[in-house]
Amino acid sequence: MTGSLRLAALGGSICLIALVAIWGGVVGGLIGLQSGDPRGPFDPTLNGGMRGAYAGLAAGAVVATPLALIFARAVHRWARLPTGGRRG
Repeated sequence: MTGSLRLAALGGSICLIALVAIWGGVVGGLIGLQSGDPRGPFDPTLNGGMRGAYAGLAAGAVVATPLALIFARAVHRWARLPTGGRRG
């Protein structure tokens, strides 16, 4: 049971990081499209939208990593309860 919960905590942490990073990339890309890039938002080079998406992706991953660690520690602590996770 403990091994299953540890695996679930790892999977949940990875999913949390991925979801927040993707959300940050989308928001960063939308903000980057609003920048005054003289070549336009659909230029194939790294314009404002792409730069914003990469910056948002990195910022989202930085924000999500501590949250994922807290989540994994909480699941690990919950798994160590003597009643198998039930309190009481």
